[in-house]
Amino acid sequence: ERDLYTCQDCGQIGGYLHGEHIKAFSLFPELRFDLNNAKTLCIECHKKTYSYMNSHMKREDFIND
Repeated sequence: ERDLYTCQDCGQIGGYLHGEHIKAFSLFPELRFDLNNAKTLCIECHKKTYSYMNSHMKREDFIND
């Protein structure tokens, strides 16, 4: 709803969409429910992100963002 059901990378409207955390869910618990730390992505764009299914992230990877 926040992004009008539109992928913020490719512009796909509707379909199967994910909410992507900009700063990792596991590393930034204080931002887990902050809508400013999220964007809407289609599954194909989500798969292209660094954080998709990545369990080797470190908090330092996000500090300069």
